[in-house]
Amino acid sequence: MSDHQLAIALSIVLWTTVSAGALIISFFVKRFIYTSLISVMLTGAGLAICFSLAATSVLLYLSFFSTVLLISIGFYGLFLAGSHRHFQLNVSEEEPVVVPVKRILPADFPSDALLPFLLDDTNCGLYVFDNVSKTNIYINAQFAKITGYNLKALNALLKKSGPLSHIHPNDAENVERHMISVMASAPGKSFDLQYRYRHRAGHWVNCVSRDTVINDVKGRPRFFIGSFINVSQLQEERAEVDHLSARYTAAFEDVPVGMAHVSFQGKILRANRTLKTLLGYTDNELANLAFMDITHPEDLLKDLDQLKSLARGDIQQYKVDKRYFNAQNQIIWVELTVADVRKVDGDVDYFIGIVRDITHDRLVARELNEANAAFKRFANSSPFLLEQPIEAIGAMASRIENKIVQRGIDGELLFIQDVAAISKVSSELSNRLNNLIDLVKFNPNLMSMEYESIEEIIKLSRNQTGFNPNYPRCRVSSDSNISIPVDKYSFVKLIVNLCLNIEQMRHLPDSQLREIKIGCFPEDWHERVILELHCSGFELTPEFRQLMLRAYNYQDDNQLDEVGLRFAIIRQIVRAHNGLLEVDCEADNGFSLTIILPTGTELLE
Repeated sequence: MSDHQLAIALSIVLWTTVSAGALIISFFVKRFIYTSLISVMLTGAGLAICFSLAATSVLLYLSFFSTVLLISIGFYGLFLAGSHRHFQLNVSEEEPVVVPVKRILPADFPSDALLPFLLDDTNCGLYVFDNVSKTNIYINAQFAKITGYNLKALNALLKKSGPLSHIHPNDAENVERHMISVMASAPGKSFDLQYRYRHRAGHWVNCVSRDTVINDVKGRPRFFIGSFINVSQLQEERAEVDHLSARYTAAFEDVPVGMAHVSFQGKILRANRTLKTLLGYTDNELANLAFMDITHPEDLLKDLDQLKSLARGDIQQYKVDKRYFNAQNQIIWVELTVADVRKVDGDVDYFIGIVRDITHDRLVARELNEANAAFKRFANSSPFLLEQPIEAIGAMASRIENKIVQRGIDGELLFIQDVAAISKVSSELSNRLNNLIDLVKFNPNLMSMEYESIEEIIKLSRNQTGFNPNYPRCRVSSDSNISIPVDKYSFVKLIVNLCLNIEQMRHLPDSQLREIKIGCFPEDWHERVILELHCSGFELTPEFRQLMLRAYNYQDDNQLDEVGLRFAIIRQIVRAHNGLLEVDCEADNGFSLTIILPTGTELLE
C-alpha cells in the first residue's frame, strides 16, 4: 500500500471515529449538535477534495486539524453533560433553554440534610402524581397535615371517586383546565391556581397551588409535581377585612352627619351622601374642589392654622365652627371636627372631617340672645314699672287709714281694718314681685362669674339684711376665707333668702340667736369646691320641712308661697352656677345645705 493510500485510510478512520463520538455527545448537549454536524460536514468535504487532488500532505494536515476540532467539541460536550445544572433530558428543540445562575454552597455545608428539609420540614404541601398510573407516588408530611390524608388513604380516595373528588364543586372545572394546561406545557414551566380542597374531616381548606410537569425518558409528560400552602386563615382575615370595609362604607355613607376624606393639599377625596346633600355639589364637582374653595374667607385662616398643628402632631384633632358656601352660594354654618390618618412611616395620608349642620342652631342662638337681651331689659326695668304703682297703692292706703283715724267718725272707723289689709297686701305683693323677678333673673347668661371670698359675701349679706328686725337672731359665719367662683350678687342673695326663711321656719318664735355655719372644702382633683351651710338651734315645722324639700326637688313650683319662692330662688342660683344642691333635714336641729360648685369643668346632674 502506497503512502498516499495509507494516509487516506488513516484520515477516513480518524474522521469517522471522532465524528461519531462528537455527534453522540452533542446529542445529549443539544446546543452543540448543529456545530458538530457542520464541523463533520466541512472536514469531510475537505478530505474529499484533498483525496481528489491527491494532495497527501494537505490531506494529513487537514485530517489532523479536523480530528483536534472534533475531539475538542466532544470533550467540551462531556464537560457540560457532567453538570446537573445544564443537563437537560427532555427539553424540546423549539423551547430555548434558560441557564440558571450557578450558586455554590459552602464546602462545609451538610448538603445531605438539605433535601429532607425541603421535602418534609417545609410549610408547603408537596406531592408527585403519576399520570400513567393515576396515583400519587409521593406526598410529604405537610401535605398530610393540611389535608388529613396519608398516601394510602389519598390513593384509595382517587381510585374510588376520581382525581377531582376532593376538589370543591365550584372549583373543579378550573382545576381540570389547570391540570390540562400543566400536562401540555414544557417541563420547567409552572402554573399557579387557588382552589378549595376537602379535608379528610369534611371541611374545606383554601389552597394556593404551584404545579409543573416532568417528562419521562421518551419526552412524554409523565409526572405532575405540585406544591401548595394553606391560605384559609388569610382568606378568613381577608373576608373580615372586606366585612369591616363594607361596614365602614355603610357607616360612612349612612351616618346622619357629613363626612369627607381630604388630602394633605386640601382636595376632597371622598364625601358621603349627607355632606353632598348639605352642600348641594355632585361627585364630579366635589372632585374638582378643595375645602378652601367652599370655606368663607373670614373662617379660612383659623381652619388652616388648626390643620397645620394637626399635621405637625401638636394636636390629635380639632373642632371649629365655620361657614361654607353651598352650590347655590348660600352660607351654611357647620361644626367641623377634623382628625388625621397617617401612613406607616408617620406621614399624613389624609384627613377625616365630620361636618354637622348648625345653621339652625345659630339662628336659634341668635334669637335666644335677642330674647335674653329683651328679658334683661325687662328684669332691670320691671321693678320701676311695676313696683312704683304697688307702692303708690300702699302709700294711698296708709294715708286713707290716717285720715280715718284723725276724723274719728264711728262709721268710717269700721273700714280701718280693710284699708290696713290693702296696705299689707300691697307690701306682700311688692315682695312677691321682687322674688318672682329674682327667680327668673338668675341664669348664666345674666351672671358674671369671678372668684370672690367667703368673708366678703357674708359681709355684704349682713348689710342687706341689717334693716330686717329679725336679722340679729340669725348670724352667718365661716371657718375659712377661701375664694370661690361665683356671681357675687346672686350668692349674697342666696344667703339673704336663707336668713329670711329661717325666721319663718322655726317651730316657736323665740329670741335665741340662730347660727349658719359655712364650711368650705376645695377638691382640686375633682375641680370643684363643696360648701356646707349648717343651720342649727331650732326645730323645723312639718309644713316648712315639706315645703323646703318640695322647692329643692323642683315640684309644685306654682303652689309655693313666699318662703317656697325663696327656696326656689336658692335652687335657681345654684343651678345657674352649674352646681349641685343637696338638702338634709334634721329631726330637731335645723337642716344642712350642701352646694357643690365646679371650678373647672361643669357638673352634670
